[in-house]
Amino acid sequence: MSEKNIKDTALKHRHIGFGLTSAQFLKVACNGFDDPYNCYPHAMTWFNEHLYVGTTRANLHYRGRWRAEQKAETLGEIWPVKIPEGGLFDIDLRAQIWRFNVETGKWKKVFTSPLVTGLDGFEVPLSIGFRSITSYKGKSDSVPALYIPTWGSHQTPESVMLRSADGENFKIVSEPGLGFPDPYQPRAVRAFYVFKDKLFASPAAGRKRAEPNFSGYTVIFVTDDPVGGKWELACDPCFGDPNNLTIFQLVAFNDYLYAGTGNLFDGFQIWKTEAEGPPPFNWKKVIDKGAFRGK
Repeated sequence: MSEKNIKDTALKHRHIGFGLTSAQFLKVACNGFDDPYNCYPHAMTWFNEHLYVGTTRANLHYRGRWRAEQKAETLGEIWPVKIPEGGLFDIDLRAQIWRFNVETGKWKKVFTSPLVTGLDGFEVPLSIGFRSITSYKGKSDSVPALYIPTWGSHQTPESVMLRSADGENFKIVSEPGLGFPDPYQPRAVRAFYVFKDKLFASPAAGRKRAEPNFSGYTVIFVTDDPVGGKWELACDPCFGDPNNLTIFQLVAFNDYLYAGTGNLFDGFQIWKTEAEGPPPFNWKKVIDKGAFRGK
């Protein structure tokens, strides 16, 4: 598939209307890049004329194996995938990064998470998924580089930052915990965003097992030098509301940075900041109580 094919398809279907339909999309990858353990394309970014995709591995396989070991009756009559035999870490959980060439329509696997020694002394993946990926030029960078935080298992409970200047060679450039100060060191990062020449990051998973979507500490950090590891609090913890259990999303609009929270008790909130001056920045709440659609 070439760029011309994409443009021709878009032109062919432009009469359909102003909204996009399924006919205006082309499937460019399927079946987990022919590996069904690649169950989520959890993060994507554009870098050096290619699309980069980070995968998360074998969520339901791992969860089913874990439930079978803990309490088999909780599986129910049907589980969505075939549960592998053996132990939890006999499953190939090594997260991958893939690169897409728009001109040729070809994918290339450019990184597979290495194995490291876990807390209990056996080999485990450095990362079981890549939930965040972005291109950024920090103070220590001569050119923009890819930055990718790892998602650790309970055996590797502190995330580290991967960096690549060429999109093919990846190195760890942080201390365990990304350089975040105690007690905010996460297993994973979800919201990961460049705004006004600064890199913002929010923990996605704390150190507790089986809580992949709650950070334990609802905060946003900011830096202009991720290689140097100097991260600072960009907001008050939880935005002052302890029911904000995580920050799911960051995005820029009209010269503001917006943050969306996960709040199971009162409904999500959205906050915005101009991110001017020294951090923590001034934030204003613009949506409350789940936009009044319930918690």
